[in-house]
Amino acid sequence: MKEAFPPGKGVAAIRNIGVLAHVDAGKTSITEKMLHLAGLRRQAGSVDEGTTATDYLSVERLHGITVKSAAVRFGWKGTDVRLIDTPGHVDFGNEVTRALRILDGAVIALCAVSGVQARTEVIAAACARRRLPRLYFINKMDRTGADFDGVVRNLAAALEPSAVAFQIPLFADRTWVGVADLISMKAWRFGAGEGDSGAAVEASLADFPESAAAIAVARARLVERLAERDEGILSYYADNREVPAEALAAAAAIQVRDCLLAPVFCGSAFVDGSVGLLLDAVIAFLPSPADAEVPGGVSPRGGEPVVTKPDPAGPVAAFVFKVFVGESGELLAWTRVWSGMLASGCKLVDARTGKLVAVRKIFGIQAESLIELGEAGPGEVVALRADGLEPGASL
Repeated sequence: MKEAFPPGKGVAAIRNIGVLAHVDAGKTSITEKMLHLAGLRRQAGSVDEGTTATDYLSVERLHGITVKSAAVRFGWKGTDVRLIDTPGHVDFGNEVTRALRILDGAVIALCAVSGVQARTEVIAAACARRRLPRLYFINKMDRTGADFDGVVRNLAAALEPSAVAFQIPLFADRTWVGVADLISMKAWRFGAGEGDSGAAVEASLADFPESAAAIAVARARLVERLAERDEGILSYYADNREVPAEALAAAAAIQVRDCLLAPVFCGSAFVDGSVGLLLDAVIAFLPSPADAEVPGGVSPRGGEPVVTKPDPAGPVAAFVFKVFVGESGELLAWTRVWSGMLASGCKLVDARTGKLVAVRKIFGIQAESLIELGEAGPGEVVALRADGLEPGASL
C-alpha cells in the first residue's frame, strides 16, 4: 500500500490524537470525513451502509458500532496525523483505556441534541486523570433540536469547568449554515451552492446581524478566560484594547497543552468545511509529541528512573498498548515510540521482563491495511512484528 504522507518532517509536525465519544455521537463519521478530506477516500464511508474504513470487522459493520480501536494516518496541511478511532460503547471501554496511554491529544465528540451523556463523563474524567489535552466537537448541528448553547453550559457546569467556546453556530432562517470563529473573528458559511459538499466559504460577520450580540458575548468570555492565565492577553484586556488573533491563538495553544483550557467547536460530520475547520483546530491547539508530556521510564539495567525526551538520537523508549493477530496469524504489537529510532532487525529489552525482543518488521497502520516501514522515530504509532511482546511491554 502506498505511504500515506511524506515522512521525515520531524516530531513537531506530528499529531497523535484519539476521537472519543459516547456511542452514536458520530465519532466514526468524523473520522471518515477526515480521511475523505485528506484524500485517502474518494468519498466518506457510511456507518449505516457498513462502508467505513475504521469499522472494518464484520461485527462492527453488521451492528454499526466500533468494537476495536482502529488506527489511521494521513496528512493535513503539512502535518502528519495519527488517529485512533475508539469504541463508544461501555462494553469495550478497555480499548479506550489502552489508547489513552499513547495519545498526545483527544477530540471528544458530543451530540448537539443529546449533549453530555454517561460515557462522555467517563471519557473526560479519564483524559483529566492522564492530563491529556482535549478539545470538544459538538456534532450534529444539522439535526432538529440541536442546542449548542445548552450543551456548552451543561459541559462546563457538570463536567469540564475549563470548557469555553472557540466557535459559535450561525443561522439563517433558523437553519444552521456556518460558524463564527471567535479567535480570528471570521465567519464561515457551508454548502453555498446546490450539490455543494459543504466546503467552508469565508463570509462577513455583518451578514449575520442576528448573531452579533451572541458573538460579542462569546468572544469577550474567551478573551477573559485566556487573560486569567496570560499576562500579555491581560494587558490588552485591562486596557480595553483589541487582542490580535495571533496572540489569542498562541496563548490558547499553551493553555490547552497545559490542560487549563478545553476549546469547544461545533459542526457536522457530514459537512466538509466543518470537519476541515476541526482538523485545523487539531493542528493549531493540540500538542505535537515535541510539546506533549512524555511518561518517565525505568532503566532495564539498574532500575533507576529515566527522563525520556522525543529525541531521534536518544535511547529507544517505546510502549506496547495493544496486541492483535494479523491476517496470516502472526502477532502484531501496536506500539508508541517515545524516543530513539526503531529499525527492522533491531533488538530491544522489555523493561518489565528483562527479555530480549527482536523486531522483525515495522508497519504503519492504516485501518485493516499495513504499510511496511524501514524505521520509526519519536511520535510514531506503529505495529511491530516481534516475538514475545504483550500489552504493557516497555521497550
